[in-house]
Order: sequence, then C-alpha cells, then structure tokens
Amino acid sequence: MPQTATSIKGHTVRWKWTEGPTAGKVYDHTFGADGSVVFREVKDGVPQGDASRAKQSGTFALSSDVEIVSYLSDHKMYGFASNEKQLWPVSGTFEIVK
Repeated sequence: MPQTATSIKGHTVRWKWTEGPTAGKVYDHTFGADGSVVFREVKDGVPQGDASRAKQSGTFALSSDVEIVSYLSDHKMYGFASNEKQLWPVSGTFEIVK
C-alpha cells in the first residue's frame, strides 16, 4: 500500500460547494495526525452544531501541489455527494483555515 500524504494532517480545510445538491454549502474538515477527519457545516464563517468524525481518511499525493483526500484538492474540488440510494457529482472550492 502506498504511503499516505502528510501535508494536510493537522490542517483545517474549508470546502465551498458550488455545484450539485450541496451547492451553497460550506464545510470545515480538520485532518488529524492519526488519519481521522472531523467535519462540520459552516454558516457565515461560523462552524455550526456538533462535528462529525471519521476515524480514518485516505490522503495520497499526486504531485507537489495536488492531493487526493476523497476529493481532488487543488483549491478546486470534485467529488460525490451520496446517500444510501444515490450519488451526485459535485464541485467547489476550498481554502486552508489558519
């Protein structure tokens, strides 16, 4: 198995969806050193409600400035929103939150 990328660990990334069923939504994703990711919706720049936590995320470097973290991350993102019945292609932008 390839080594996972480490450059995103310890950072919070804010994703702003511009297309698909999540268009207009904003989410912060904080990537832990242990591979976990904590995420929550953001409204007007303020994180909302309780965060959700995934125990593990996959992060792989494609080049020096592009990583796969469930979404292609080059300050533009592409991915899928899904539920138990459907998948929708989505896209948007993100920023590193200091």
